Amino acid sequence: MRIYFMFILTLLYYTPGFAQKLEDIRFETIDEKSGLSNNWITHLAIDSSGYLWVATQDGLNRFDGFTFKTFKHDKNNPNSLLHNNGQELYVAPNGDLWISYHEGGFSRYQKDLQNFKHYDIPNFKLKYQPDIEFAIRYMDGDGSIWYSGSGLGLNHYNYEKDQHLHYDLPDIIQTNNIDANNDPNTVNYIYSASDNQLWLCTENGLYGFNPKTKSFSLKTYEVKHQSMVQEYNFSKLIPDGNKGFWLSAYVGGIYYFDLKNETFSNYKFDSIHTGFYNLVFDMTEKSPEEFWIAAGDKGLGIFNKTLGQFQFPENAPNHRPYAFLEQVIQTSNHELLIADETSLLKYSPSAARFNFRYLPLSHSQHGNLHVIRKILEHPEVNEIYFATEFGNGLNILNTLTQKLTALPVAVDKSKDTKMILNGLLKDTMGKYWLLCRDFIYEFDWKHKKLIQIPQPFKHPEINERYNFKSFLQNYKGEIFSLTREGNLYPFSTSERKFIEKISAFDRQHRIRKIDFAVFDATHRLWVLGEKKLAYRNDPKSAFKFVSDSILLQYLHSPVKAMVSDSIGNIWMAIEHQGLLKLNINNSQVFSYHLFTSPVELPNTRINNMGIDPQGHIWMSTINGIVWFNPSTRKYKLFNQLAGVDKYIFGMRFMIAGPHSFYITTPGKYCKVDFNQLNQASYIPKVYIDKMNIGKKEVPVTSDKQTTFTLKPNENYFSFDFGCIDFSDQSYHHFAYQLLGWDKTWQDCGTRRYANYTNVSGGDYVFMVKVANTEGQWSDVAKLNIYIQTPFYKTWWFKLLLAALVSLILFSLYQYRINQQRQMFDLKSRAQLLEKEKTMVMYESLKQQLNPHFLFNSLTSLSGLIETDPSLAGEFLEQMSDIYRYILKHDDRETVLLRDEIEFAKLYVRLQQTRFTKGLYVEFDIPEEYEDTKIAPVTIQNMIENALKHNIIGEHLPLRIEIYIEDDYIVVKNNLQKKNKVETSNKKGLPQFVNLYKFLSDRPVLIDESNTHFIVRIPLI
Repeated sequence: MRIYFMFILTLLYYTPGFAQKLEDIRFETIDEKSGLSNNWITHLAIDSSGYLWVATQDGLNRFDGFTFKTFKHDKNNPNSLLHNNGQELYVAPNGDLWISYHEGGFSRYQKDLQNFKHYDIPNFKLKYQPDIEFAIRYMDGDGSIWYSGSGLGLNHYNYEKDQHLHYDLPDIIQTNNIDANNDPNTVNYIYSASDNQLWLCTENGLYGFNPKTKSFSLKTYEVKHQSMVQEYNFSKLIPDGNKGFWLSAYVGGIYYFDLKNETFSNYKFDSIHTGFYNLVFDMTEKSPEEFWIAAGDKGLGIFNKTLGQFQFPENAPNHRPYAFLEQVIQTSNHELLIADETSLLKYSPSAARFNFRYLPLSHSQHGNLHVIRKILEHPEVNEIYFATEFGNGLNILNTLTQKLTALPVAVDKSKDTKMILNGLLKDTMGKYWLLCRDFIYEFDWKHKKLIQIPQPFKHPEINERYNFKSFLQNYKGEIFSLTREGNLYPFSTSERKFIEKISAFDRQHRIRKIDFAVFDATHRLWVLGEKKLAYRNDPKSAFKFVSDSILLQYLHSPVKAMVSDSIGNIWMAIEHQGLLKLNINNSQVFSYHLFTSPVELPNTRINNMGIDPQGHIWMSTINGIVWFNPSTRKYKLFNQLAGVDKYIFGMRFMIAGPHSFYITTPGKYCKVDFNQLNQASYIPKVYIDKMNIGKKEVPVTSDKQTTFTLKPNENYFSFDFGCIDFSDQSYHHFAYQLLGWDKTWQDCGTRRYANYTNVSGGDYVFMVKVANTEGQWSDVAKLNIYIQTPFYKTWWFKLLLAALVSLILFSLYQYRINQQRQMFDLKSRAQLLEKEKTMVMYESLKQQLNPHFLFNSLTSLSGLIETDPSLAGEFLEQMSDIYRYILKHDDRETVLLRDEIEFAKLYVRLQQTRFTKGLYVEFDIPEEYEDTKIAPVTIQNMIENALKHNIIGEHLPLRIEIYIEDDYIVVKNNLQKKNKVETSNKKGLPQFVNLYKFLSDRPVLIDESNTHFIVRIPLI
């Protein structure tokens, strides 16, 4: 867990010309409790990706502003750190990070593998061992390393060719140096000029070195007084264009070297003492006019190049002037990182955007939490006026002397003794008016006194105590006061008295208690109260109530604040719902829009609201201060990181001037500079740190487009990611998407990892982005992933499997078809055999009928010859026709029904000759059925069957009906069965039934009752 501490200066005056007071600086300590491997820091560097590298006496740390990744030596890993202690860092022009060790040797950090490649120390005898502070100072375009160390001079090493050159510094100036660790033959810093000339900051002064001619030129400096130490042992060089160099000195302050005249200028912050004073260990550019400096004897400071002056926090509490700040560097977002002897310090300039200052009242009625209700500036007399609640009256601050005086106000002791000042304004005549809870005052600023206005008149029908809440002023300069009871009173400054209160009502509505009152851009008065909204066009007209049901539904939630802008809008902060904009330009139709979270606002918990001169909306929320631009509909969120006070619930907003704004919290106030707030916000760089595949961690380099190939069983994985931002990252917001798997971006808030399980094979792209505190999204970091598809899920396997399955199915189909064909053939043969058998049986039946029929017919014919020869001749002719029909259709399966009926009628006439009045046969066959078919001699067989099985006589006649019913031909006879039928084998009808199975899908139906025997034969 991080530990925060701040030191704030309360300087009574400062040197003019500095862009920033050091009293605004706030530091954060980063140490072992924050995740640093060790507090003893040896070097700092920021690589090309933006990471901060912190070298310590126990490991090397990579810091992104949120978490540390620590690298240490591992004897079992040849690519681990070479030594855990004494590292020096160097970022090469190509962006590679190089590490050198006090014990000697180099390592290059391999970003794609997140490990180290080592290079041996050249075969060169070191002057001092083992602690030589061996360090890389420069790397040229050929990739050759220039290094030095205590007493090592200048060394050039081409590690690819293993070539080494050594140069001792010439013209060494021997001094009485009490620091035994310093050696004049030491190069501390190397700068390469545009003409390839190398400039060396050394313990012996400033050298120019020509790599081609291998020649040195020492730039001497005339020492004005004898010192115990070398005063021009330079540690850092910053070019001043082509004019010269700014140089920091371990002892001696800051120097400027003029290239044209080759002269030095020296600047010291302590010109009295000699020896170990003016210790400027490092410097970095703060602005075109200023340097940040790390001084061993003063701590952090600012050097103004134009004025040649220093600024240090000498009187600040908790400041450590002898902390030995050895190095100071800046990030891309202008955060300042400082290495001291015990920890890493971080300073964010953005924290000075909101510099809340405590108003030190001589007496407060509420501890330190008095409320500043209103602030007015009077620049002509260098004064600021503060109207406070629970304070000691009207406070006057002299901006030149910083003296604070108070003017007390009277209190209605029947209520309580608290001094509550609620309003302060300047009218059009230049008079100042102060509104207290119980009274109103005119403030005489020239004589510094308050003139109490007599108690307001009391309406004869109303007996109330006045409890004034706030002031408001219209475009004419008229003043109005709103009371906590919800009454609005105009105040006449000329008559110095209140006028009868304003009430909002019509015949159907009434607002008994007004909560808010504002004047809009067209000078109309708007009042809100009791969940009702009304307005009037001028003082003489009646109030009109807004009747829009949806708008009124919004007002059912508590309204926390209400303001109007200059372009015809009224803004309302509605609790738990958001920011409501009411456009009132059209007096007939009002339009409105509710801005809600998370897209339009960071949240809807708005506590208070104000509007600045530029029309921007300011809101205090649970997350901090929200600045909202109505024209762009974009917002910025400012939290404690930007210096916002933690007491957001008592926050108030008020205009300070055309380009500034006041924000107050209990006991504190802040003046906001719009120009500073409108600066472009820093958008952090997002990165993917590693991919976890099962228990295996795979390093990832986001700026290197590679594709990770995973095996089919490696489809369970996760990603760790983060962003590089040295400001407070607790408000950063991440989102990720696995393109090809996720349909949309996955919002994960502050979570810095993503898990995926059971991902199908294929090509994917993992993407992650981060939003800063103002909701602006970063560029997307991407990682290409290819998951091998299992062979059983590949297209070729599926195609092969489909072909194999198709072949099997086709073979089964063919086998089934062959089986069915064989079955069909067998069945057909069986049916054919069955049919042949039936036909044989049918032929046998016909053959059985023919002899019987012939016998009966010849008997009848014999009788007719004796009794009626002419009838006998006719009978014989009919017999001839019958046998001709049988012979004609002997080989046919079916015949036309008309032919069969004609044959049946012929047969019946023969039988009637035999049975006379004992046989009656009736035919009823419609013509439309005559073309249907039937098996030959079917009806004749049915008639023959009836004659065979029934008794026939004149007194017991046999009646046979032949007709059509439901596409069946029906043969029906009355039933008078014989006791014994000698010629029947009981196979005739079953054979008939079997025959029709082959001729028709419909069966032969046989029905026998007590009175009738019926046979239904399907027509074909």
